Amino acid sequence: MFKVFKKSHRHRKHKKLFSGSNSRSFRPEFYYELFLFSTLIFVSSALLLQFLMSLQTALLLRYLDINFTYSLFGISFMSVSAEKWSEFRIFVVYGIGTLVFFAAGISLLYLLKKLKHIAWKLRLILVWIAFLMIHTLPMGMFGGTFFFEGFGMAYTWMFDDVIFRGILAFFALFISIFLRPFWMRQFLKTANSATFLSDSKNRKIFLNNLVVFPWIAGMIVLLFFVIYHKNWFWLLYLIGVGFVVLPLLWKKISHQKILIARNDKKIFNIRYPLPLMLLFFAILWVADYLSKINL
Repeated sequence: MFKVFKKSHRHRKHKKLFSGSNSRSFRPEFYYELFLFSTLIFVSSALLLQFLMSLQTALLLRYLDINFTYSLFGISFMSVSAEKWSEFRIFVVYGIGTLVFFAAGISLLYLLKKLKHIAWKLRLILVWIAFLMIHTLPMGMFGGTFFFEGFGMAYTWMFDDVIFRGILAFFALFISIFLRPFWMRQFLKTANSATFLSDSKNRKIFLNNLVVFPWIAGMIVLLFFVIYHKNWFWLLYLIGVGFVVLPLLWKKISHQKILIARNDKKIFNIRYPLPLMLLFFAILWVADYLSKINL
């Protein structure tokens, strides 16, 4: 079921690759740490993406001489001057940015395909970032159908008929759900033990702790940022991602031919990672609250 590398001089020092026959069981504590680690990556990646999108939007607004209030994870306006918001400017500020991140996600996936021998933690980070970047477009269309915010502003300008926008958004959402097996495989590639992939039950436990439960826990954390900014478009984007993630709870996970790189090191080298994670997110929220700048 598993492909096994022959040890090369280049990789012998860093990795021991093994087949399913060498698989071993894991204690519940390991799955708990895996869940915490993936939650940390998911929330951090979502906030990083929102930070980059806000920064990009701020730079474009400054270039176009449009006044706004900037904070780490959001843009707001005290007042809106209609004469400064031509349709072309709306598309440049809120349309092109989303397309740039979508293209960046595709490029990151291509890079992951080329990087076959990288640490599983780094691969998991890159998969989460690529996953969120690529879904900025389809989930932006989904959120833009209901809210005139972010990409929804450009989406409304491009297609003024709400029914047509809804049909396109539904189609984009359908494509994203249809591609779920592809993303499932990308996350399975981050496995560092054949035990995770040895049978359907273990594959499901692995994906639940790596993807599904981190999305649920991450949503709770991200809600604090969403509610503070009253960014309901961002909320729908995150919910749309859930349509891709949540069905993994009951979907049968088929056999996969995956290259497994053993890594017996502990996931966390610190004690009590959960309180430290919560403290980290709290610091980010406070930094977001204190970073308001009128430009």
